[in-house]
Order: sequence, then structure tokens, then C-alpha cells
Amino acid sequence: MKKLFLAIILSLFTGLLFSSPKGRSYVLKSPDGRIVTEVRVAGGISFRVVLGSGSAGDAGVSDGRLIVASLPVSMVLGNGDVLGNNPTV
Repeated sequence: MKKLFLAIILSLFTGLLFSSPKGRSYVLKSPDGRIVTEVRVAGGISFRVVLGSGSAGDAGVSDGRLIVASLPVSMVLGNGDVLGNNPTV
């Protein structure tokens, strides 16, 4: 499960770097809808995870349990370039 989650996050991370306007949010839901991951792109990339009947929308977590608070995502390459700072999607 952890490998699948990591693969999804990494896929989103690379996909988000190359495709949409600033200030966008993307929501991923598990097949049964109980796990919701929101990825935000605005000046940086961050994500949060909610478990339960709540949603990760802008209105906040309602009736759900916040599992992972908003965490920034970035990657420093060997040459010093940073992926995730001022992204354009």
C-alpha cells in the first residue's frame, strides 16, 4: 500500500510540474472513497491526506480524519536544481 501511495504521489509530482495554471488543486480518491489526497500547486507543491467520510476540499475536513497535514513536496537533483519550487502546471 505504501509503495502504491508513493508511486501515485511521485506520478502526480512529475505530472504537476509540467502542466496547469498556478493555484490549482487536484483531488485523488481511493476506489471506495474513504481515502482522499489533495495535491495543491501554488508557489510550491503540497499534499494532504484525509481518511473517512470527509473531503480534502477548500472547505476543510468535514467528518473525516486528517492523516497527513499539508506537507511540501520537492526534490533536489544532483546538479543542485530543485524540482517543486515555483512550479507551473
